[in-house]
Amino acid sequence: MLLALLLLSAAADEATWVVPAAHSGALVLAMRAGASALWPAAYDPTRFREEGSNLRLAFTRPPDFRPELGIFRSDGDPWTLNVFAHGAFGSEVYLRSRQCGHGALAALAGTAVVSTLWEYAVEAPYKRPSAIDLVWTPLAGGLVLGEGRFRLYQWLAAGGSIRRALRWAVDPLGEFERGALRTRC
Repeated sequence: MLLALLLLSAAADEATWVVPAAHSGALVLAMRAGASALWPAAYDPTRFREEGSNLRLAFTRPPDFRPELGIFRSDGDPWTLNVFAHGAFGSEVYLRSRQCGHGALAALAGTAVVSTLWEYAVEAPYKRPSAIDLVWTPLAGGLVLGEGRFRLYQWLAAGGSIRRALRWAVDPLGEFERGALRTRC
């Protein structure tokens, strides 16, 4: 998958994966800390035996999909978490990739990689990877919402001071990073 990302982005002038990778890493760390704060019993890092068992399930069973619960609850999580939180996560990763010079296909692939890493590396010790999260995060969150945000941001960037101010509403994390950390994209 990493080779595919490199090939997809090879044609992009001055495209970089450094900023999207750092941005994604910070998001994943913040999400992991948030999960521990919101659900301390479910994300307790000291239950080593249970974590090992969950990791074995993650890599020996298919992703969790229980259609009888409904598509957006098919992993047992609330539909609001799956729709909105995973949508926002995918959108953030995708948007930063697009702003750093990558095309839509490369940004989609990057979002799929980060989503898969979340499901199989960060969350797998606590619960089986989720089929809906693996699909929804890159496609609906990344490609649909992220591309919409990207195009709106580009339109806002071409205007005056009011449009520049509205960029904060469209991309608050990116605007913060570009201002405080001096990232170029």
